[in-house]
Amino acid sequence: MLRGLAVLAVLVININGMGGSSHTGRLPETLGWTVADQIVWSVRQIFISGTARCLLELVFGAGMILLTTTLARNGDAMAVARRFWVRYLLLFLIGLFHVFALSWYGDFLHIYAIAALIAFPFRRLRGAQLVLIGSTYAIALAASALIGSDGRVTGTLYEVSGNAAHAAKLSSGQTMPPWRANAVTVAPDLAAAQREDRERTTTFARWHEAMLDDYVALFNWGWVIYGLGEAAATMMIGAGLFKLGVVQGQRSTAFYARLAAVAYGVGLAIRIPPVWAGHVPSDPTQIDAALREIGRLSLTLGHVALVSLALRNVRGRRLLMPFAAAGRTALSLYVAQTLICLWLLFPPFGLRLYGRMDWIGLIGTAVMIDVLLLAAANRWLARYRIGPLEWLWRSLASGERLALHRAVGLDRATVTN
Repeated sequence: MLRGLAVLAVLVININGMGGSSHTGRLPETLGWTVADQIVWSVRQIFISGTARCLLELVFGAGMILLTTTLARNGDAMAVARRFWVRYLLLFLIGLFHVFALSWYGDFLHIYAIAALIAFPFRRLRGAQLVLIGSTYAIALAASALIGSDGRVTGTLYEVSGNAAHAAKLSSGQTMPPWRANAVTVAPDLAAAQREDRERTTTFARWHEAMLDDYVALFNWGWVIYGLGEAAATMMIGAGLFKLGVVQGQRSTAFYARLAAVAYGVGLAIRIPPVWAGHVPSDPTQIDAALREIGRLSLTLGHVALVSLALRNVRGRRLLMPFAAAGRTALSLYVAQTLICLWLLFPPFGLRLYGRMDWIGLIGTAVMIDVLLLAAANRWLARYRIGPLEWLWRSLASGERLALHRAVGLDRATVTN
C-alpha cells in the first residue's frame, strides 16, 4: 500500500519534467507564479518533494528482507544471493530501457537496482543496526554541508522538474520574485530552458535527443554517487524498520501517534522555512543543505505513521485499500505514467501540450492520470495476480513462466505491498 501511494505521488513530482524543460528545479517561477501556482508549488515541495522517492526506497528495503526471507525457505545462501542479483540486474536493464527507449531521463529504477545490491550484504543485521547505519548518511550530509564554504553539497540531488514556457517573458523584463532578483544564474538557466523548449517541440529525433541530453546532464558522477548513497542508506533504514515491525503496521497505536507527532514536527520545522523563503532544492542555503535529508526522512516517517494510523479504523481502510492494487502493479504504473505523458500528452508527435500548462494545470493533470491508473490497477487485479511488467520481470528472474491469472482466495495486500 505504501508503495502504491508512493508511485502515484512520483508523477506529481515528475510531470513538470515531462510537460516542460528540466530547468525549473532552479527556476520554478518560469512555470507560472500566480498566487495559486505558488500555493500548489509550496504544498508539493513541503509534503511530496523527496518523500515520494523516500517512501519507495523504504519499501525497497523492506521488500529486500521479505524477498530474501522467502527465498531462503527454498534454497541455500548462495541460491538466495544469486536469485536476488539476477532479479535486480534485470530491474537495472528495465530502467535503462525506460531511459533510452522510452526517453524518461528521470528514471530511478536503474539507480535503485544498484542501490539494492549495495544494501544486500547488510540484510542480516538487526533492525536497530540497519536504521543506525542508514541514518549516518543523513548525518554525514549535514556535516558536509556545514563544513562546506558555500553551503552546497557536491552532487546535490534535486527533484526532476521543469517547464520554461514563460522563460521568454521573464528574460524580457518580467518582474521576478524578490528572492530571485539578484541570482546570477538566472540568465544562463533561462537560455538553456529556451533551447530545450525548442528541441522538445520540433521533430521526434530532436525531442529524443533532448531527452537523452537531459539524462547525461542529470546523471553526472556527483549525482550518481549521491543518488546511490541516498537510496542505499534509505533502503537500509526501510529494511531495519521492517524488522522492527514499523512499516507493516505491527506497532501500537500509541507508537504511531508519537511517531507522527515527532516526525511531522521535525520535518515541517525543517521544510516550511525554506519553502516560505522560496529557496529551491537545487540552490540551497547552508542550513537548507545541512538539514535536507533529515527533513526528508522525518516527513516520510510521518507519512508512514499516518497511513498506519488510518488503517486502524474502518474509514481509513476503506479509503486506502484501493492503493494496495497500485502497490502490486507499481512497476507497470510507473512505466505507464511515462507512456501517457511522454508518448501521448506532451511530445511533438502527440497532443503537443508541452509548455502549455502552469503548475496548477500540470499537477491537476498528474492527479487525473493517477486516478485513472489507480482504477485500472484495481480492475486489472480483479483478474490477475500482479501487474504485467511485474509478471514479466519475475518470470525472467525465476527462469520460468509464472502464473498470471488470479488464484482463488488470494490474500489481501499488506501495508508494504
